[in-house]
Amino acid sequence: MQSFERQLQHIIQGQSEGGTDNPAVNSSTDTSAPKVSPEGAAKASLKLMEPVLGVIHHELDKVINSLHAMEGHYRQQQAQLDELEAQIRQQQQQLQLKDAALADLEMRLAAQEMARYDGTILWKISGFEGKKREAISGQTTSLYSPAFYSGPVCI
Repeated sequence: MQSFERQLQHIIQGQSEGGTDNPAVNSSTDTSAPKVSPEGAAKASLKLMEPVLGVIHHELDKVINSLHAMEGHYRQQQAQLDELEAQIRQQQQQLQLKDAALADLEMRLAAQEMARYDGTILWKISGFEGKKREAISGQTTSLYSPAFYSGPVCI
């Protein structure tokens, strides 16, 4: 943007320092010069503006090219973000499966720890008061003991 401003100042200074032979431009300083028609003034103004518009056009092209580059970069970043989000969803699903498997193994371990093979059973009921209330209210009608060994099977 600074180069644009410098170019614009250079063009304006070049035009205002007598760099033009246009009577429409020089008539403001020379009172003895003949009056210029509106068409002549418009042509002189257009001649002054052409370099300025050229610089503006060049700068606009640079901005458009930068915008296109940023759009491409944005699309690339969005694609990477979508891919990472898909990987996160996949990892979350795998984590849920692992959590379920872990809960199942913990339940099996607890059952194995409570299992006895000496012919006696020690049935520890955790949260007994809550389970008693559930039984009284009819929410839970039965409890199941862990597996235990009572002795050899005789037929």
